Amino acid sequence: MPNNLKISDKDFAAAFTANDRRQRIQVGKIACLLAMILSLTGTTLDYFLYHDQLRLFIILRSVSVVVAGLFFYVHTTAFGQKYYRFLGVPIALNPIFFLGWVIAVTPHPGSSPYYAGWMLIIMTTSLVIRYNARESVVVVGCVLFLYAIICVWKGSHTEIGRAHV
Repeated sequence: MPNNLKISDKDFAAAFTANDRRQRIQVGKIACLLAMILSLTGTTLDYFLYHDQLRLFIILRSVSVVVAGLFFYVHTTAFGQKYYRFLGVPIALNPIFFLGWVIAVTPHPGSSPYYAGWMLIIMTTSLVIRYNARESVVVVGCVLFLYAIICVWKGSHTEIGRAHV
């Protein structure tokens, strides 16, 4: 190994970029698969918490799974191979959006137990995809924005933090 290797070395930069692309595409596919599996397993929680809305929640979760499957497919295309960096954030935003929809239609969205799901999505995708700081801020910012929209839309900002059984 040469002692004079520098980050500015063109060969090093090319090797780093190639490795980064390979890793990001691979972990992007894994994140899509996790989103698909975990979204479907969330139906168990739906069954016990909101049995009367189970059909709607299954439909929403199924659409989320289809979208995650499309993201998985995009990773295998020439477009996905070229623009792999732009696929990481939408992978997380897909289940976040659909879980937000589930939260919005629950009787008390301001104190929904599903907010824990958002945290799990953020943590899982951050660990698997290894977001950079900008990507993390975008994902968390979108969650906060969606949370604010749901609370204002449903008028649930007055019930935040109250338990509803």
